[in-house]
Amino acid sequence: MAARRRKKVTAKRERKPKKARKPKAPKAPKAPKAVEAPKPGMPMESAAVIVTTLMLLMALILVQYEKGLHYGEGMFDTKYQGSSSSE
Repeated sequence: MAARRRKKVTAKRERKPKKARKPKAPKAPKAPKAVEAPKPGMPMESAAVIVTTLMLLMALILVQYEKGLHYGEGMFDTKYQGSSSSE
């Protein structure tokens, strides 16, 4: 930041007296803040439903994959793959 230059005083100026300040009114004491209850998270039942659904879907996919890999049927059958088909 550049330094400010002061103006050269050619004639002495008299300073104006400062205005008197009004006394401040005392502030009312602050009321204590109310303790808010913590926001509840996901209910246990909802979490159990989501986890159970994901596990059941994963089990279905794995069973279908095994059927396709070993028995040639199901969603992931290997009839289009030449290496694992019985010739």
